Amino acid sequence: MAFLFMQAKIIKASSGRSAVAAAAYQAAQKLKDDSLGMTFQYRNKEEVVFSEILLPSHAPAAYADRETLWNAVQAKERNANGHVARQFIIAMPKEWTREESISRARDFIQKHLVDAGMVADWAFHMKDGNPHLHCLCTIRGFKEDGTWDAREKKVYALDENGQRIPEIDPKTGEQKIRTRNRNGSVTTEKIWKRVTVQSNPWNSRQFLHELKRSWVSYCNSYLQGESQIDNRSTHEQESNRVPLLHEGPEARAALERGIVFDVIKENQERRSINAALAKMEQLIRDARKLLDELRQKFIKWRESHGQKRSVTAEDLIRRNGGLTSAIPGTNPGNAIGAGEEDNPYERIKRITAQLEKQTQQVRKHRQHR
Repeated sequence: MAFLFMQAKIIKASSGRSAVAAAAYQAAQKLKDDSLGMTFQYRNKEEVVFSEILLPSHAPAAYADRETLWNAVQAKERNANGHVARQFIIAMPKEWTREESISRARDFIQKHLVDAGMVADWAFHMKDGNPHLHCLCTIRGFKEDGTWDAREKKVYALDENGQRIPEIDPKTGEQKIRTRNRNGSVTTEKIWKRVTVQSNPWNSRQFLHELKRSWVSYCNSYLQGESQIDNRSTHEQESNRVPLLHEGPEARAALERGIVFDVIKENQERRSINAALAKMEQLIRDARKLLDELRQKFIKWRESHGQKRSVTAEDLIRRNGGLTSAIPGTNPGNAIGAGEEDNPYERIKRITAQLEKQTQQVRKHRQHR
């Protein structure tokens, strides 16, 4: 079962990151950031296979240009602590061809991000046999006239029954009332509590969880068996893996500048442990497969020689001719004890030695933690 990798992070001015720079990097282009007066050039990135910008309805056609789009976004988000964009990095199934990856990534992004109202600037990368996509999305939608929508809005606060909550005057203990004069007509109206909420749910945990589940479901509709993706955490899978720590955008941003936080170092060690555990599990599966093959050979040998009692591996190994010399269809030169490369017994011994080596590596990692 394959594991899900989907990373979502916010690009914001306070972290020193530029949406224009991020767009230039993922698309392998040369783009100028007007707010910084800097040009970012990544044309030599060979792993970028494909890139494009998908626009929602009501978005200006001019935003199909990457430099125009992200400079406009940064100009709109002038607040020093403002969120500028959301960036996704998603691992693609290795079973898909390049054309299938591009087509299916576009289909998923259109249905789940662009149709929701975002501009999606995405690229397909292939690096060292690792297919993945980068997707940079706007955090604002658009009004019908093509202008940017507000990030927040005021709505009535509601109680558990869905009723508006009155604004109470602390002096009188009664609901506040205000007077309005509209075109000479004086009216009074009750005041109700209002709260500020996000104009869209794109920044909510629920939206991101749903996006992950949708991606897993989408991929698995094209995958079968062990190739399918498992959306569960390592704890939910009861997997023999060391869970990774949350690194956070600050640690990852620092890593891009060559500064390695302790949490990054810890996760590097944990990944090494998990890689060793994965190899151990594979060795165990290989050993079990070989033992099963030997067991079947024992059965065939016993039947061909009319043996009435069970013959153990030790019984056959003690015979001078070895195991394979007595089994039809095998090469006598590969008898157990003969030391040949294809000897099943020797293969199990090698697997056992490798397993012990991996076990020692895991123990060593855990002792240093």
